[in-house]
Amino acid sequence: MLTPCSNRFISIIALSIVAACTLCLSGCAKNKLPPIRADIPLASGAQLSPDESRRMENLPAEEVLQRGKLALASGDYRLAAVYFSTALAKEPQSVPARLGLGQAALAAGDYNSARTLIDEVLSVEPDSVLALTARGRILSASGQLDSAIADFTHALQKAPDNTAVLTELAMTFDRMPERVVEAEPLYRKVLELNPDSAAARNNLGFNYLLQGRAEEAVTILSGALALDTKNPRILANLATAYLLKGDKGKALQIFRQTVGEAEAYNNVGYLYMTQRRWDEAESSFRKALELSPRYYVRAGANLERLQELRVAAKEKPL
Repeated sequence: MLTPCSNRFISIIALSIVAACTLCLSGCAKNKLPPIRADIPLASGAQLSPDESRRMENLPAEEVLQRGKLALASGDYRLAAVYFSTALAKEPQSVPARLGLGQAALAAGDYNSARTLIDEVLSVEPDSVLALTARGRILSASGQLDSAIADFTHALQKAPDNTAVLTELAMTFDRMPERVVEAEPLYRKVLELNPDSAAARNNLGFNYLLQGRAEEAVTILSGALALDTKNPRILANLATAYLLKGDKGKALQIFRQTVGEAEAYNNVGYLYMTQRRWDEAESSFRKALELSPRYYVRAGANLERLQELRVAAKEKPL
């Protein structure tokens, strides 16, 4: 099923942590952090060579912390967890190390551990942009969208030009049909800050699709494709835009290069559903089922959801 998150071309990387104090790794927290809970897995699934382990034992905590940040930024969250755990063993009150371990847990999909660690960081640094962003992502992933919005908004009050936070907040609005329009100015700001970003253009184009503005989506997504000519997500979004615009031939020409015709109709059905265009959504889902039996589960689930939304709309008219 096409969702706002699954068709993005964006990744949030770990950002550098600038400590308010440089006298110690722990920062300036007035409150003490609790010990790491026994049920939180530390660095599971990653191993260092014996030589590297010995070297780490002799490294200062700050250097181990920096290695953790580099590993997290490169996408190796298991290795990052090893470094952050080691840094915490050396300096148990290190806020940056605990934050890093929480970010690594989030990247691994361990939301419970991540939430515990991030909440501990926020208990001593309630305005931490990185911690607020991480908790917002956890809340969003668990469907607590209003709470996620509150965290992202708080983070933006401290860092109004942070493109990662702007994007996270916009993507959260994209998941709320009644608030989709609120995402557009956020995406526009990201694009102003990064005018050569294919990801920013793709995100804005996807938002246009959710709003039913196919013509504008084609324009912005064509610009994204010019910057990243082989990106499958941009291609899929552009093909969807053409299909919504009524240019089925162009859409299918692109879709055949990417996800295929059945997926195309399933995606379009989802977009119609977010726009409350019930009959068109049902027709698209049934076309997906007709074209490919493997879409029975996906399109079938979408049809069930469609009927639920139809009933809800009749009970509570706009």
